[in-house]
Amino acid sequence: MENTKAGKGVLPFSRRQFLRSASLTAVATVSNEVQPFLAWTQTGTSAPPIPVGNVESPDYSIEIAEIEWELAPKKKLRTTAYNGQIPGKLLRLTEGKPVTIEIVNRLDRAKIVHWHGQWIPPDVDGSMEEGSPMIAPGGRTRIIFRPKPSGLHWYHTHAMANRDLKRGLYSGQYGLLHVDPLSNPARYDREQFLVLHDWEPYYVASNDGTLMVNYVSGSINGRLLGHDAPIEVTEGHRVLFHILNASATEPHWLVLPGHQFQVLALDGRPVATEAKVDVLRLGPAERVTALVTM
Repeated sequence: MENTKAGKGVLPFSRRQFLRSASLTAVATVSNEVQPFLAWTQTGTSAPPIPVGNVESPDYSIEIAEIEWELAPKKKLRTTAYNGQIPGKLLRLTEGKPVTIEIVNRLDRAKIVHWHGQWIPPDVDGSMEEGSPMIAPGGRTRIIFRPKPSGLHWYHTHAMANRDLKRGLYSGQYGLLHVDPLSNPARYDREQFLVLHDWEPYYVASNDGTLMVNYVSGSINGRLLGHDAPIEVTEGHRVLFHILNASATEPHWLVLPGHQFQVLALDGRPVATEAKVDVLRLGPAERVTALVTM
């Protein structure tokens, strides 16, 4: 968020002021308390094929493939991503309204996409350890589910990286999933989605001899700090920030100098007290929805 257009009523602030990091391990949880109607079909595996011509077009399509991504001018990397972009496209759904999503695996290894924070059965949840089917190399899956609960969530790979720091959540396989409630009072003037991630991981030895993961660089919305388009705001406007930490291992701190974050929701769920804070801290996989008056 660099100052490239200084003008009256516009408050620029630098993305360099946005990101600080240390070590932490991510934990993802799945809730299966609610069992609404869902379905899945799949090709490229032992599952029944999708009948050609008898299935309507999906609401969204996700293609998993390797891409070359430009983090900044003169800095590119090879990684796996969704639909050729980082982060993957924002999927904006309505709570309770069925959605059909087709997932195509262009890789030479099995993949899976997990719907983080959704109360859905394991058939379509996207976690193989809970019973979701993997997508075979060159295969495709079509899933149908009713989004619930509302709020800020995300989708990402659940395939394990193990010791390969180019796979799993070390790659670009992540995207935002925002489920709109049936009633939205719109207490803001505009929305801004921010996704944090870390790149070029490498192993280092800790004091006790165990291996830890460090990173060379970090990004917001797929760009190195200072290399994305600025966010221009108007004085007095209320900006609703939806923030996800998609890092595999790192927590991050965010600050807007001279401003406070009024926290409305954590991990997609409304908070009991909408406290105002100077600094946000997000562990891996955590989401914060906060209102800022500019």
